[in-house]
Amino acid sequence: MSGKLNVWWGQTLVATLAERRGRMSCTYTDPSMPMFSVAMPTRSAPYPDRFTRPFFHGLLPEGDARRIIAFDLGLGNGGATDMDLLRALGRDCAGALVIAQGKPHPSALDGIAHGLSSEQIAQRLRDLPDHPLGADGLVRVSLPGVQPKLLLGRTSAGGWYLPAEGRPSTHLLKPAHRFLAGSIPNELLCQRFAAAADVSAATTEMMAFAGEPALVSTRFDREFDASGVSRRRHQEDACQALMVLTVDPRRKYQQGAGPPSLRSVAEVLDRWGDGPQRVRLLEQVVVNMVVGNADLHGKNLSLLHREGVVSLAPCYDVMSTTALSEDVSTGLGLFVGDATDINEVTMGDVAAEGVSWGLRPVSVDAVIGGLLDRMPDALVAAAATAMPPDGSFSEQLLDHIGGRLRRARTNWTTSLGRR
Repeated sequence: MSGKLNVWWGQTLVATLAERRGRMSCTYTDPSMPMFSVAMPTRSAPYPDRFTRPFFHGLLPEGDARRIIAFDLGLGNGGATDMDLLRALGRDCAGALVIAQGKPHPSALDGIAHGLSSEQIAQRLRDLPDHPLGADGLVRVSLPGVQPKLLLGRTSAGGWYLPAEGRPSTHLLKPAHRFLAGSIPNELLCQRFAAAADVSAATTEMMAFAGEPALVSTRFDREFDASGVSRRRHQEDACQALMVLTVDPRRKYQQGAGPPSLRSVAEVLDRWGDGPQRVRLLEQVVVNMVVGNADLHGKNLSLLHREGVVSLAPCYDVMSTTALSEDVSTGLGLFVGDATDINEVTMGDVAAEGVSWGLRPVSVDAVIGGLLDRMPDALVAAAATAMPPDGSFSEQLLDHIGGRLRRARTNWTTSLGRR
């Protein structure tokens, strides 16, 4: 099915999306509309497929999740087009946009409709292999990524609800990974470590729903207004901003010079951002390298939009992949300096990367040195809040990250002495 779809930002129709002969195009309804992608600044002329598809395809589920959802919604077994899925799932996507054939559903919450008990949430977590994201005939939600996750909404009073009928999801619930032991305490510790070191990080907590554990992450592209109603805040990930089409999910990882690459993200932040956005990116790179997260890729960095200006989103999906298993790749999703393997990265490589973005060497040294100085206390503080009651795995994880941090600090001191 082709045809047209409306692209809404709140109650404003900002653009129309069309497809003809398999080619997508997007047209802003008026040049005064807010820009929703740095790859597509507001203009009168339509944007052709090579601009349009990377952004809108980037809103959709990936891999098996895409195939299962398409089949369950009667869109065929692997043959659903991006337009088919946007039509079916566009009511709740990453960012502020709502994509629909007509007008979006009212998003005000009455606090009662589709409320969920702990037992119901536990069942939905168990059902994720068959119902990715929790999507079904009632819940139409979309989010990229291959790791199983459940999208739910939470009121300002703490009650949980289904993001149905246009209500925005506000939280991601990740169950324990079936093949990677300790995934929940791992990500929890890493996220809290970043926050304790004064690096902006998505808020995470570990919760149990009728005995089913989950990592609960608050969406940074949602916020409560003064009346306690959740509203969408716009964002796009780095692949969308850089026009990287991820039909092949491997494209979110750097190949050659990129994009995606850290330098290309820094260039976007320099052009469209305000304030020290490249410094914030450098801080996130330091955190990921210290904890040992090789899986930092183009869809794990995002930009928040506000009135035509972008800022780097809080870090998210930070996990020590080097602590998980010997079978997990150590190849970097985004290269750092000349290093392509996380076990080869030095803080000197991180500094060289930052300088290549146009940051002054003295500023780079101050950022890296200051962050490394804060990290020992930050790790202690994070461990105090992230350790599960039985201490399982996290003690081993803490030792692993602590060892990486000590080596990074020693390496940094040595590299400074050689200059």
